[in-house]
Amino acid sequence: MRKKRIVCFGDSNTWGYDPVNHTRYDESTRWTMVLQSLLGEEYQLIEEGQNGRTIANPDPWEWGTKCGLDYALPMIETHNPFDLLIIMLGSNDLKKKFSLPAPDIAGSLQNMLMKIKGYATYQLGCPDLKILIVSPPALGEDLEHSAFAPFLMRKKQ
Repeated sequence: MRKKRIVCFGDSNTWGYDPVNHTRYDESTRWTMVLQSLLGEEYQLIEEGQNGRTIANPDPWEWGTKCGLDYALPMIETHNPFDLLIIMLGSNDLKKKFSLPAPDIAGSLQNMLMKIKGYATYQLGCPDLKILIVSPPALGEDLEHSAFAPFLMRKKQ
């Protein structure tokens, strides 16, 4: 029997970045592997996380290589066939250098979904591709005192 395959496409939250020691969390800590453990051996989770990945914004500080919209189609073709695509992106699109309001970030995600669905339907023959969108985690009230503040916080005027 073929395992059900789930592709988890996201940023450092999906990759498992540990902000304390700047390495990767172990398999018992990363949410993708925790989910794998909960689902059991009938499932195969595929981690497609990348630190700094955005939905649609090439970041020159990240060598311009972390735009999810550019990588999404090769990624789904690489992992085809699969049963579910989980997308967890958007945190890096909040960086102050992009100055994007939430509706623009949501619109970028909508464009990504239309691109993926079209490609899956017409190129891969998968018109019923299931996609689950996971909201990025809340940044919390202590954001202004965290190491992430310079990247995400705008100065109060």
